[in-house]
Amino acid sequence: MVEDVRGQPVEVDANTWEYVLLKASDGLYDVAVHAPSIDDLDQETKQLAAEVAIEGVVGETARLRHIGGVEVVGQFNDLDRRKSTKLKYLGDHLKSLISS
Repeated sequence: MVEDVRGQPVEVDANTWEYVLLKASDGLYDVAVHAPSIDDLDQETKQLAAEVAIEGVVGETARLRHIGGVEVVGQFNDLDRRKSTKLKYLGDHLKSLISS
């Protein structure tokens, strides 16, 4: 649950969300998130919800050490859509990349 810009609680269900992980030039990973269940929220609340969900999946330490940017997108382009994966798998994906 997050609060919107008016301070109202908003329940967020990230089970249907998908992500694409992108290697940034600084060595960190950027995450693009497609989150259709929060399309009706303002951009600031979407961003907060995505960051909270990602931290919940990967943990605070991994988020701070390995993830740079987070972007909520309305939809993925064709290439990213083919590479997208359910958000719940981000933790395992990130671990496989940083341990190799």
